[in-house]
Amino acid sequence: MSDINLHKAAESDIRISRQKSIIKSGPFISLTILIVVMVAYGITFATKQTSEKRKEDLRKERDTAMASLDQVSMVEAVDFQYSVDNIAFNVDNKKNPQKVLEETVEKYMIKSSYLKSLAYNGVENKLTLELASESFRDSASQILSLKNSDLFKDIRVIDSGRNQDKEAIVKLDAFYLQ
Repeated sequence: MSDINLHKAAESDIRISRQKSIIKSGPFISLTILIVVMVAYGITFATKQTSEKRKEDLRKERDTAMASLDQVSMVEAVDFQYSVDNIAFNVDNKKNPQKVLEETVEKYMIKSSYLKSLAYNGVENKLTLELASESFRDSASQILSLKNSDLFKDIRVIDSGRNQDKEAIVKLDAFYLQ
């Protein structure tokens, strides 16, 4: 029994167990990650090119449509675009007309004057107010109250006068700070 060489058999078993499968090897994993990254980059690049081409096609289509419109349709399209821009601005800045009314009218109105009309222009970021009061002195106090508020950077009087009830009517623009 002393002539049996068991040492060689054990070495061959160790060599077999040391061999890794190709899937678990470092170069295979690196190559797989590289391929996945390249495919992701290719998809992103192709999507970007497609969207830019689509955007350019839509721009050309809009320009040809605008060129074919008559004057009335052009004014309507521009008016519609103005409305869309105004809505987009309001959504972006999250100006709620109810909040605007509460911030200005309820907080800065004096007792002797009241609001006849209110219009918010989101594109110019201004508030157009029409105020009525018993006298021009009360109107001046109301304008001063709005001017001293921390909401507006400028208050401009557009028109003033008296109505048939002898009330002092003042129309003004109040421009927001932002």
